[in-house]
Amino acid sequence: MLPTKADRKVDELCGPFQGKTIRVFHTPSSPALFLVAALLLGTSVGAAGGGDVLAEVEGEAITAQAAEAALAAQLANLEEQIYKLKLEKLEEMIAETLLRQEAKKRGISIQELLGVEVASKVARLTEQEVDNFYQQRKAGLRGPEKEVRERIRSELNAQRAAAQKEAFVRQLRAERRVVVHLQRPAPIRVAVDGREGAALKGFPMAPVLIVEFSNFQCPYCRKALNELEKVRAAYPKEVKLVYRHFPIDRLHPLARLAAQAAECAGAEGHFWEYHDLLFSQADLSEQKLKELALGLKLGLQAFEQCLSGEWARARVAQDVEAGARAGVSGTPTFFINGRLVVGAQSFDVFKRIIEEELAMYRRQSLRTN
Repeated sequence: MLPTKADRKVDELCGPFQGKTIRVFHTPSSPALFLVAALLLGTSVGAAGGGDVLAEVEGEAITAQAAEAALAAQLANLEEQIYKLKLEKLEEMIAETLLRQEAKKRGISIQELLGVEVASKVARLTEQEVDNFYQQRKAGLRGPEKEVRERIRSELNAQRAAAQKEAFVRQLRAERRVVVHLQRPAPIRVAVDGREGAALKGFPMAPVLIVEFSNFQCPYCRKALNELEKVRAAYPKEVKLVYRHFPIDRLHPLARLAAQAAECAGAEGHFWEYHDLLFSQADLSEQKLKELALGLKLGLQAFEQCLSGEWARARVAQDVEAGARAGVSGTPTFFINGRLVVGAQSFDVFKRIIEEELAMYRRQSLRTN
């Protein structure tokens, strides 16, 4: 069997290491296809053999388990995407089954059923509604006005029909026994926590730990602040938050120095106050960082020495390295008891995962008591 392009690429990467014994074990011809196939079949990728040796360097083995640990964040994303695809298709199939059963019960076709329960019940669209829609959006609409209005009428009618069909399906579902056995995949957990001295907010003994990788120039990180405050308000004793830095220099050239400044403020016990000030600023120049420090009555000389010194630089670098090892590639990225959450998510997303973690914590507590 001829090697695939992916196989050849691995060999090319190994080529430069002359004088070293490097053995690469080609298992499936396409690792990506193998991964997706394993997930679609509902099996754990680790089930393929977590201890299988994938490569050896001078006799030192690189196992499937080690590779999977390094890919934990990406695997978590893939499993969640596959689950959502399955759930979406399952909901479509449930709706189709409910409509088919109801049509059979009435002795009519599905099309006739939809005519009676959907088409005949859709509210008639008025010219005023079409005109209102057109006037509100005409700046962005293209084409002759008559054609545009016809498209608007068609789209609005389709939306109303879809809404009526959805309402009818909900009614049928409420009247029948529908059991969904599809389970959300078991969470993949990434081993990441707060480094020694990392800023912590919340009850120290809280059972749920949120580790946030963020940066002070990121607009999405700023957007996430409100949702995190809602989390803290809803779970004052159950959740603790640890902040870790992840400046992305190519996108946010001032973020790294701002992170170092926050560490210097934290050394004097004012991390979170300085954190809030940074996220409220558009200007993160070095001069502005010093002005913010003065505003908090920090010792300017000590602050300047810290800002230009190795201590704060090393702490930020440690966070960046830890984030990269955990699979962080953008901000904000959160790990809720090791479970990956990417982006400025809503409170409801945080709440669902926190509630799952608290339920698990309570079950474990009952077993140990």
